[in-house]
Amino acid sequence: MEEVRYDFLKNDIKRAIFSLMSTKERIDGIFFTTNSISINGVKELIKNNINIQKDIQIMCFDENDAFYILPYTVPFIRQPIKEMAQKAVDLLIDQIEMKDEENQKIVICAELVLSENRMF
Repeated sequence: MEEVRYDFLKNDIKRAIFSLMSTKERIDGIFFTTNSISINGVKELIKNNINIQKDIQIMCFDENDAFYILPYTVPFIRQPIKEMAQKAVDLLIDQIEMKDEENQKIVICAELVLSENRMF
């Protein structure tokens, strides 16, 4: 796992990709946690002539329109943003109204999308 700071995105991505690709035990995949990290990660992998989805698998959270121009599929986790936002607002309103509720376990299902973003 490598940390990438938003304020230092390009340098941190470069360092992280180099670090991950230089390990003794070859890694087989990278999961990018945000759109900005994923697109910068893909750019860095391409710059280093790393064959994406052959030399290393990648995937990320949420769809990224930039991936439609790539000659391979980038799997992603589709998060139910509207449902997550609505639940967050509901919980906040409950807290403001001081409703006496115990801790809740909330499960909101996401969807793994394997082959939706391929143009070629």
